Amino acid sequence: MSINYILAANAEELDSQISAAIESASTMRERVQIAAVSILAHAEKHGDYTRAAILVDGLGEGVNQRALVEFFVKFGGLIVDEEDGGFNGWTGAEFIKEHFQDAKGTMWYTLKPLPVWSGYSLEDALNKVVNQHLKHQKKLNALPADDPARKKFEMSANRVTLERVLGLVDMELIVNDNEQSQDVDAELEAELKLANG
Repeated sequence: MSINYILAANAEELDSQISAAIESASTMRERVQIAAVSILAHAEKHGDYTRAAILVDGLGEGVNQRALVEFFVKFGGLIVDEEDGGFNGWTGAEFIKEHFQDAKGTMWYTLKPLPVWSGYSLEDALNKVVNQHLKHQKKLNALPADDPARKKFEMSANRVTLERVLGLVDMELIVNDNEQSQDVDAELEAELKLANG
């Protein structure tokens, strides 16, 4: 993409550029909302939800696509193909009818907001990874042993990666805090039992 940069000559021009950018972003969000609601109406009427993925993919980088996917899942009953991407099914026209007014009243970008100024929590990040792993472990366990889809799941990590993860935490604190460790062990054991069926 080639951009013709016209740099502001002074603060007044800079403020004007900022205002134009904000207005443009607001217009874009509104147009995406209108298109998304129109896609739901079209799907409800014609049974064709394929344009939802076209909109998501077409917006590309710089747009919170996850929020738009969530919009289509929540209000359109669309089903995400977690292995290949896109949507591979839907709940039906009746689902859209029931949720259509809510869809019109909920801006798509509010569903999966991206934190801009928030801090960082190692514990939250690691819990996210653990929960994602357990979710995929459960899916893997549900597949028959000879299902070719099992090849898409890589459920182990090499030693270097594990050592890097362990290097993020204070091992002395973990070893000395026996009570907390036992609670965590019991919690993990329960989660693994759930994941393994």
